[in-house]
Amino acid sequence: MDGELQQQAATNGQGAGAALKSIVLYWKWVQEIGLQQTSEVITGFVGDLSKLGPKVTNIEKIHFMLGQLYESLAFPHRHARPDERHGGSSRVSASTTQPKELTYLAKILEEYGESLKCGHKHIFQSLPRLLTLWFENSDRVDPQTQRAMHSVIGRLTTELPSYIWLSVYPQLISRICHPNLQVLDILKNIISRVLAKHPRQSLWALASVIRSREESRTRPAKAILAKLNHLGVYDGDNAAKCDFLAAKRAFLGSAEESGGFAGELVNLCRITVGKDSSQDKKRVYTMSKDCRSLVRTVRDSQNQVLMPVELMLVPNLPR
Repeated sequence: MDGELQQQAATNGQGAGAALKSIVLYWKWVQEIGLQQTSEVITGFVGDLSKLGPKVTNIEKIHFMLGQLYESLAFPHRHARPDERHGGSSRVSASTTQPKELTYLAKILEEYGESLKCGHKHIFQSLPRLLTLWFENSDRVDPQTQRAMHSVIGRLTTELPSYIWLSVYPQLISRICHPNLQVLDILKNIISRVLAKHPRQSLWALASVIRSREESRTRPAKAILAKLNHLGVYDGDNAAKCDFLAAKRAFLGSAEESGGFAGELVNLCRITVGKDSSQDKKRVYTMSKDCRSLVRTVRDSQNQVLMPVELMLVPNLPR
């Protein structure tokens, strides 16, 4: 399709768009029916894209497709057709992936990251997958690939808007006790940026971690809060720092492990109500009389606390 492609690429933007669409459809078809090996598909696909130039091809869909192709190289058994799998099973153990194949991981992360810079149509496919590959494979690769993977995620920490990371915030918090120290350092930087930009949405998840009985979870959570005392996390925006500290004070209080609105909710859960008069003469409780500190905390917070409903916690991504 070289002659046709060159002719279309020489026309206006609409012609280049049509050429790009035909390239994508053609190589998807080649990949799906198995006409060529995945490595050959990538070579041909990238070669055709280069004839159109980066102004046409630097879009979310292209980078997302490249990420999927490189992932097929790294994990061939997961992406094989059913008739190509041994015994017809779709489950593959970690031992089926060879170290040579894992060298593609950095490229996968890079392509998924570039797709996130260009748009949000595939965000709930590319971003969770990007994080999962990074979290689960950082200790399985050679040192060079490991450094490349950390470098990609480190760049994305600042290059991606904070609301992108907010969309997967629960996944980030769930890995806060990751055993790899390099992964944990980058992860703390990401969580810090989310907290700095979206304190009221993100403090809810952090509160449960900082009150955990496991030191492996509370230690990094406290380190994150300590990091947020420095102005550099807020890109020099002192107003953002003041905003975070106000939200933190209202939600966690001065004693981060027991105070604030979150601490009052824990105290509310500890109230026991008797089932009959022999156990407890008082069977009716009122917020104004029996939970005065909670009511006072809510009144004094002055809208610093955001209720954890889906509408408030899930970001509306720009179109």
